[in-house]
Amino acid sequence: MDYRHREVIKKYSPILRQSINLDQDDMVDCLSKSKIFTTRMLKDIYHGKASFFEELPTRGPDAFFQFIKLLKRNSHTPIADKLCHVAIPAYQISNKNGYSHITLNYEFEKINSEGLERGFILEASNLDSALQKKFNCNYNVNRKADELYSDLKEFSEMDSLGSANSCIVIILSFGTKDKNSKVIYGSDGEYVRLHDILNLFSDANCPSLKHKPKIFLLPSFDDSHSDSIERVELSTDVNDTFLWYFPPVKFYKCVNNVQDGKFFGQILSEKIRTDDLAYDFESVLKSSYKVFINQLNRENIPIDDPEFEQLGFCREKILFT
Repeated sequence: MDYRHREVIKKYSPILRQSINLDQDDMVDCLSKSKIFTTRMLKDIYHGKASFFEELPTRGPDAFFQFIKLLKRNSHTPIADKLCHVAIPAYQISNKNGYSHITLNYEFEKINSEGLERGFILEASNLDSALQKKFNCNYNVNRKADELYSDLKEFSEMDSLGSANSCIVIILSFGTKDKNSKVIYGSDGEYVRLHDILNLFSDANCPSLKHKPKIFLLPSFDDSHSDSIERVELSTDVNDTFLWYFPPVKFYKCVNNVQDGKFFGQILSEKIRTDDLAYDFESVLKSSYKVFINQLNRENIPIDDPEFEQLGFCREKILFT
């Protein structure tokens, strides 16, 4: 176990002993299934003289995160989040050690994209230009659904990711959502399930980026183009993953009617250049969205704050140094 994780367990063990009932049936069952301890060690913990919190730091590099997962599964999410934040407060990223992958789809066989091409193209080109100074960049245009997926699969399996400290995946296209899943359309009008894309970057499928931030800028999933979306599941080891969404497509046409209006991707690219990512990346994204929203509000066009999701175990901040 990492020394920082050991120190956190040691510091918080009195609170953990008071808060967690290791004898609870669900806890016993989860501990057994987690494989943190061998059957013999668990017997010594429950019936012998072994101490759970003294033995835990000896159980290998993944024991801390396995313990966090166990806490969350047993209704101890607040203390689990506290341990994560104390143990791993921020990702530290150096320029040119990250990779970015941009997919731009603006021509579709089965979907009307009239009025959106200009926005999509400007955002993609500006973001690619801004990120090239800080990341190793890939760029693909008008990819069919199977090509979009295979491009990302190839990207996630690159040998060079072993020396990378982060990745940013940007997909400018149409998206759909229902209560069960989100999908992204290729230029052929077929779709890729978002969970299938994210699963490519799970700890098991992309070990080169394990414990490193994976940032996704995705379609807003606001308009429905298909009624046949099947239920999907996300792998349990999708960690260190941050999801941001471009504005809903209806606002692209609004920007065209605003004097000197700028699309979100243009604003974000300017922030990346001028701020040099001096603030954490989340702050840069939020600041960009604030500028985007304000220009529409001046035209009495209401827009809500953007969605933002963190998947799996995530540190508090992404800092570019």
